[in-house]
Amino acid sequence: MDETELIFIDDDERNARSTRTDHRTSGGKGPFRPPPSRVVVRTPGRTPVVLREQAATAEPEPKRMLGNLTAGEAVEVGSQILAAIQPLPIAPVATGKVETDVENLMLYQNALALHAKRDEQLRTIGSLVGKLLS
Repeated sequence: MDETELIFIDDDERNARSTRTDHRTSGGKGPFRPPPSRVVVRTPGRTPVVLREQAATAEPEPKRMLGNLTAGEAVEVGSQILAAIQPLPIAPVATGKVETDVENLMLYQNALALHAKRDEQLRTIGSLVGKLLS
């Protein structure tokens, strides 16, 4: 009976092995073996045929978290949430005295500017850290 034999060749031809004998461990618990770079098909009475295949060079998938977000995206979303929940400064109450009301209004505007700056800083830091993690 004629039998076709497949031989998987790794980087070194000394590691060639026949598919007639299964050298794998049960349950796939053995060491990781990369796919062969060549497969030799040997049919009795014919010249062996060598099939070459390109090794896959795909980049690993980024780990996903809640909502299918990567770690970097999660940091960006977290910083945006933190910036959004920061309380605004309390508006001053008019006292009826011009000097006091103007002074309170200037302090309030300063507090609003600091709030806006802090908000932008949180969002920028979150974005930069997110980019570093991606």
